Amino acid sequence: MKRYIIDYSLKNGLGHPAISIYLTGCDNPIKCEDCHNWELQEQSQYNYDINEIKHEVDKEIYNYLQFHNKLYVAILGGEPLAKYNRDITLELSNYIKEKYKNATIVLYSWRTIEQISKENLELYIKHIDYGVLGSYNKDLYVSNTLPSSTNQYIYDFKNNEKLKSIKLKRG
Repeated sequence: MKRYIIDYSLKNGLGHPAISIYLTGCDNPIKCEDCHNWELQEQSQYNYDINEIKHEVDKEIYNYLQFHNKLYVAILGGEPLAKYNRDITLELSNYIKEKYKNATIVLYSWRTIEQISKENLELYIKHIDYGVLGSYNKDLYVSNTLPSSTNQYIYDFKNNEKLKSIKLKRG
């Protein structure tokens, strides 16, 4: 399996369309039952060329901006903050923020803000605006809502605060 997948999503930008960068491999010791991206849990053994990824991201962003005024980019997985994905997450988020100044970057992680702090991962989120944090729990699932389960939350990294869940439009 490739180390990453770049795709278009209708809601990964906190309910807005987004360029989604999926990184393979999840280091959550207890995998989420009914994980949304279970096929990305296994860590890829392939290396990556960061310049190739940036080139692919630029192509996707160019196409995206033909139809949208505001750029949203989501970094998810797998797990973007797994040890083997941290450098990609940092380098891509820095690149996107430098090149596309008004971009909003959203990180999806099983980790909570407390775990991010405890593991000293702040360096890897310094260019990221929001996090959708916490492990998915199918027993706490809420339809048409972001995050998908009530134990998860949206976190504003710039203002250091939890935000309300977002009710998604159907369609």
